[in-house]
Amino acid sequence: MIDKEQLFKLNPREYIVINRDIGKSDQVIFDELTTRFSDKNAIANLIAGTPTTRNKNKYKIHNATLFVLLLISIIFKIFNGFESVSSHESQFYFLMILLSSAISLVFAWGVYNYIALVYKAGGILTTLGLIKTIISDAGYNYSFGFIVFDIIFAGAIAGLFFFLANKLFSKSALSQN
Repeated sequence: MIDKEQLFKLNPREYIVINRDIGKSDQVIFDELTTRFSDKNAIANLIAGTPTTRNKNKYKIHNATLFVLLLISIIFKIFNGFESVSSHESQFYFLMILLSSAISLVFAWGVYNYIALVYKAGGILTTLGLIKTIISDAGYNYSFGFIVFDIIFAGAIAGLFFFLANKLFSKSALSQN
């Protein structure tokens, strides 16, 4: 067992996880952290935005699936960028693909580290991308199968983002971020 001085040397998120695991309530953890930090609102958001070990274990497969889908989407974006540059010679488009891949990588990192805001923002942005795909891809020369695959793939990612946001975190963590 870690004594109180050693616990205070941990970062606040680790402190929350360890104290929850030993059975302390979120209110007790909040009271203890307010003696160390003055911003009570930030502490409340941090506690609400830290999933319990039970929830992390319960939804580990869902979270891993989302992480893998995000990595696959990054790989597809990069390959699409290489193909685009070779066929259209558009370096601007390639830079946009790299930027999009970097943003997806940040979201993958957030999913890996269970950052509450990433789940909400990822779900919203993926849904917006899905709507854009439905509206704009119909006018291009993409095959029907490609468009359906893209819609199913993006829909799965958006669904997992929203599902995990709802299951891993308290409602206050998602509404205040």
